[in-house]
Amino acid sequence: MRTARARGGRGTVRTRVRIAARAAVPAALLTAAFLTSSAPSAASAAPATVPAAPATATAAWYVSFHGGADGSGVNQLYGYDTAGALVQSAVLATGASDPALAELRGMALTASGDLLVANATQHDSTVLQYGLPGDDGVRPIVPPDGVLASSTTAGAGLAHPYGLAVLPSGGVAVSSQDSQVVTLLTSAGLPDPPSGGAPWWASHHPDADLPPGTLVPSSADVPAKDGGLVAPRGILVAPAAGDDAGGGADPVLYVADNGAQAVRSYDAVTGEFLGDVLTASHDGLGSPVGLALHDGRLYVTSEGTDDVMSLDLSSGKTHTVVSGKVDHIGLDHPSGLSFGSDGRLYVASRIAQQVIAYTLDAKGDSATAASVFLDGLPDQPEQLLGLLPAGVGSGDPDPDPGSGPGPGQGQPGQPAPGDGPTTGAAAVAGAPGARPFGSASALAATGLAASTAQTGTTAAAVLLLLGAGLLLGAGLVLGAASRVARRA
Repeated sequence: MRTARARGGRGTVRTRVRIAARAAVPAALLTAAFLTSSAPSAASAAPATVPAAPATATAAWYVSFHGGADGSGVNQLYGYDTAGALVQSAVLATGASDPALAELRGMALTASGDLLVANATQHDSTVLQYGLPGDDGVRPIVPPDGVLASSTTAGAGLAHPYGLAVLPSGGVAVSSQDSQVVTLLTSAGLPDPPSGGAPWWASHHPDADLPPGTLVPSSADVPAKDGGLVAPRGILVAPAAGDDAGGGADPVLYVADNGAQAVRSYDAVTGEFLGDVLTASHDGLGSPVGLALHDGRLYVTSEGTDDVMSLDLSSGKTHTVVSGKVDHIGLDHPSGLSFGSDGRLYVASRIAQQVIAYTLDAKGDSATAASVFLDGLPDQPEQLLGLLPAGVGSGDPDPDPGSGPGPGQGQPGQPAPGDGPTTGAAAVAGAPGARPFGSASALAATGLAASTAQTGTTAAAVLLLLGAGLLLGAGLVLGAASRVARRA
């Protein structure tokens, strides 16, 4: 009987209420403290050096298209996210006072995050310069007129430009299809040197009449066997072999010479011809177009054979990375190529109007899987520029190769449902040209740092509200316990 009374009597009720009230307070306080301390602050979410905030979707890729001087095709850069959804159908400003766009080709980012674009139309050959994107994702021109260089300011060498590469010095190399030269510009867009060619050519071919700023001459002025170019396309600047740590050796300029059926190498400072590194006769190369650098290997699109080849810059070994169809997907006149933040190799297939993503083996020597990343594009894709630095962007390769977006998906008016920008851990990325990977300017150029900061701030606010709610709950428990105790 004593036990029954103890469980059902007033003393037992009072004791339970007191225990519950006492337990609720420290539990709520500890939980709120943990949540509050776990919440990222706005200061820790974004580095102080990163400018604030575009709130628009983040473009992971820029794509240039064939276009046309008569207005045909797409004369604009499109921006796509890591899932292949179109997030920007007009990357470049097109106001009344902005440059006219036609036949856009090569792209490159400067160390400050500015975007350089080759405007390749023959009657208006220019290298355009755009600043960081605004809140709407559109890049405004760099004053006064958005033109870094033209045939008027840079000389006759700048004619129908194609490839762009930024040197460590800040200079800009430009390949031109009609003049068949590579011109070196200062960061201000002036030819370097202001007359004639680079030092090596001036001393070895003093009689050649070279346009201002000629870093590599045309085969019309210097025989092709001595390094003169026949039909230059993509270009890339890389550290000299064995000089990745910056030991002082001049960087190397690689040129895809479509007409010479070779990838040719030059000293990027003096212009000295260093020899051909890939050829048709020795390596089976056919009309090279695009170049990309990744993990010490040079990757080349071969439009004449619909292949992708690679060259190990340390050992000199070559491999055919993509040959024929992979997972029933083949290339049709490949042009630009770049590595994504997921570690895959992305290749523009011009005639098919697609971009194909390839998973490579551990050494990067052979494609093991393929999927269509962009399909049904509105025009022939020319060049790709990956924007996300290493360790940023969507991570997982498509688990079902070949099941990329269907025709028209990701095009204007038909964005992929639910495909917004994504962030997270990713593999090491690479891309053509000089890119400020890992820098605040690179993150600012994509708007990614700002979106990360906004996410962190929102999470902190939510967690603080949860903590406050728990504290309020504890107060209600205390009040209830007090009333029950008085009634008891």
